[in-house]
Amino acid sequence: MALSLGNPNLPGNAEYVRRAGWTLLCCLLPYYALAIGDGFFLPQLVHSAPTFAAYDIVKFVILPGAILFYLQRRLQLTPADACLIGRGSAYRGWELAVITFWWAGALYVIYLLGEPLIMIPLGLLLAPLQWALSLVVTLPEVDLQFAARFGYAMALPDNAVLRAVVAIFFSLTAGVVEEIFFRGLFRQAVSALLGPTAVKTYIFSSALIFGFAHWEQGSIGLYRATAFGLAAAFLYLKLGDLRPLILAHALIDLYIFW
Repeated sequence: MALSLGNPNLPGNAEYVRRAGWTLLCCLLPYYALAIGDGFFLPQLVHSAPTFAAYDIVKFVILPGAILFYLQRRLQLTPADACLIGRGSAYRGWELAVITFWWAGALYVIYLLGEPLIMIPLGLLLAPLQWALSLVVTLPEVDLQFAARFGYAMALPDNAVLRAVVAIFFSLTAGVVEEIFFRGLFRQAVSALLGPTAVKTYIFSSALIFGFAHWEQGSIGLYRATAFGLAAAFLYLKLGDLRPLILAHALIDLYIFW
């Protein structure tokens, strides 16, 4: 699932793949920084519907579109390279619908169980370290749970029709953009820089970035998003096609928002 940049055995092509990987990563990092950093000001933006709507359009339409346009011009990035459509995907029509609803249900269960799925291993990892450090220094109390600052339900209008339209827009844009940027393109960057066998690096780093991009939803949102990210990254490697994940992501978000 590496970038389609031609035969890697051709002279100079390996260096081109590496430079393409850095180009991808340099385009992705500012988006990740925005996705993580906007948790500090989203609670203020949500009080002004026009301002919040404008920001959401920039974040999920204009900026991703500009990045994809640049990558298309710079790297001749195709929909398959962006992993929107898997190469040689066997999923067509009703098969795509069935697998989408199947994995949407499975991913939603993982999302709901995200807090214990992340907190228990995290606690087991941190407990020995905390004990060892406490023998040397006095450690402050660390609380792995914190309250939510923002949720997209806060941004939905009261009118039933408008609420449905806005919820669908939020769900579709988040499903498409987040899967392409956090799963598809990030896999391409990792594959180009570290090789296609760097699977564990891809799964854990993409899940952590995706989780921290949802920290404003509180500890439960962070843990659930991280668990979802782990499962989605693993599933993407198995399916080789982002379309079921995009649709499943959008369905889950729509259910949560609405």
